[in-house]
Amino acid sequence: ADLRAVGLLFGEEPPFAGRLTAELSVSGTGEEAEVRADGRLEPGGGLPPVEAVRMRARWSDGSLEIVDCEGRLGGSAFRLSGRLDRVRDFPEAGEVELRLTGDHLLLFRTEETLLRGDLELRLSGPAARPTLSGRVALTEGRYEGGLTALDGMSRMLARTTGGRRRLELFSLRQRPWRDMALLVDLSAAAPVQV
Repeated sequence: ADLRAVGLLFGEEPPFAGRLTAELSVSGTGEEAEVRADGRLEPGGGLPPVEAVRMRARWSDGSLEIVDCEGRLGGSAFRLSGRLDRVRDFPEAGEVELRLTGDHLLLFRTEETLLRGDLELRLSGPAARPTLSGRVALTEGRYEGGLTALDGMSRMLARTTGGRRRLELFSLRQRPWRDMALLVDLSAAAPVQV
């Protein structure tokens, strides 16, 4: 599946493009079913592929409970658990409660940049305005490329009203990410090399 189709869940395009390849099986009734999935997610845009994903979930009365989900991100194992409530009305009235954990996961990789880290993240709250909380400890970080001091800082500094500048590292403008509260403690367990 082309991941741009995921945007239909929120009514807008997702902030990335890529492909999802999976084998999905559903058994049971429309009111209560067991869902199993095995697959690979390739988001693109410098985000690493999610491989060897195996998930067991339970569908019941409009809610999807992730009983067990594990996979590999950059060769390192991760675990995902939680639930999505009111899936049929997800963009407007849905609720999310997901937890993601893993050590030394590949977070971002391009020819110039590499980031790995230990994660304990929680996505919770209403689907229209979720909160991402937890911690990310960078275990490996590297940037190798041309970056003059003035050029690099001028790209990262965005103008605000009154002509002042503020630091802008990234921006997510699509729903629900643009309305998400971000409460993540970011630290470096090892020096980031530039």
